[in-house]
Amino acid sequence: VQALPPSAGAIYYGQVAARVVTELGFSQGGELAERPVSEGDLVAEGAVLATLDPTDLEARLRAAAAAADAAAAQLRQARDAEDRLRALVDRGSASAVQLESATLARAAAEATVGQASAALVSAQDLRDSATLLAPEAGVILAVRAEPGSNLSPGQPVLQLAGLSGREVLIDLTEAELNRLPAGAREWPRPCRRPGAGGGVHDRLRAEG
Repeated sequence: VQALPPSAGAIYYGQVAARVVTELGFSQGGELAERPVSEGDLVAEGAVLATLDPTDLEARLRAAAAAADAAAAQLRQARDAEDRLRALVDRGSASAVQLESATLARAAAEATVGQASAALVSAQDLRDSATLLAPEAGVILAVRAEPGSNLSPGQPVLQLAGLSGREVLIDLTEAELNRLPAGAREWPRPCRRPGAGGGVHDRLRAEG
């Protein structure tokens, strides 16, 4: 790629690179069941890139849903019991102590429902996060894991180069950078690259 900074009076050569390159993986561990993309594939935003084996996650989700249903049923029973005792207290057929006990039981059932609902949401989130989606349109630069691999949380599965923007990478020595006119020196964004032998690695945003 040829790049000519404004008023620089010189031509520099560099390499076009994606502005955003992301290592993608799962937030949880598990066995990689599918990875329907390969290196070099162009993917759309939201495309399925990989999935974990859902067997255990679906079993946890079913158990959490059953626990939430049971907790809701217990709460209905506790509320009915409290209402009956309140009516009996009003008629003088039950004591205030009995009503207080029923009220405490209803409050405990409500707390259980809250806990069961939170556990269900967590199980649903885990099941949903077993599918890795493309955060933006891009190109698969590299694959890091094959189906059947046991993954740790956060372990990279593939590398995605986004299509939202590109940059031009060029190498300049300190002396070359210092020879640029003041206006032109604001055009690159120099950053020292480790092991570059004292040179300056510049990132220049390209149109498109």
